[in-house]
Amino acid sequence: MSLASVAAICSALPDVSTGWLSESEQRRCEAMTAQRRRQQFLAGRWFLRQCLAQWHGGAASEYVLSAAEDGPPLLMAAPFDLNACPLQVSLSHSADWVACAVASHPIGVDVEDTTRQRDTDALGAMIHGEQEAEAVPLLDAATRHRQFYARWTLKEAWIKQAPDSPAMSAIPFEPCEAQRADAVVLRSPSWVLAVAPVRMAALQCAGLLRQALTKEPWRRCADV
Repeated sequence: MSLASVAAICSALPDVSTGWLSESEQRRCEAMTAQRRRQQFLAGRWFLRQCLAQWHGGAASEYVLSAAEDGPPLLMAAPFDLNACPLQVSLSHSADWVACAVASHPIGVDVEDTTRQRDTDALGAMIHGEQEAEAVPLLDAATRHRQFYARWTLKEAWIKQAPDSPAMSAIPFEPCEAQRADAVVLRSPSWVLAVAPVRMAALQCAGLLRQALTKEPWRRCADV
């Protein structure tokens, strides 16, 4: 998986045209009226293609992605046989950040900009399951803040790879030892990113993710 700046990606796009987009991507892009959202969309789609080319060969323009309004991107074509090498992809945007993940199994990634002010205690109450809600009041403010962003991104990442998942409050996560983890949270001073499901030993980071200050193992647990 990898992380980059939207501004940096947009400055390096091949040209001002969008001919490299698939038909469904073209339709979705043309329907966007907000310039900022359009930039994020184009940056994410080109960034994912660049990463696919870097990790699996070929040219970025040889990768074809879907762009359904109500679903994650799907890899529709590649410079190799997708039946022999099936790949699953995931994208996430937040402020000036765009993250992508690629795996041989369903994968979800979520990134959140942490520089803006948010009432994380109030938001946490909306997403915590029963076990999580009981544990949170025992934590100091700084730990509650850190765990809010961990759980928020973890739950969003999980839902992306399993669209039929229940509400966020019904997808509890807890920190754990590395060998028990099925998800990972990475942090810097300005962003938090989660990817799931993934084993710590199998995780490969590129781009700005190499600058992560911490890499935390988490696991999805049963709620009661």
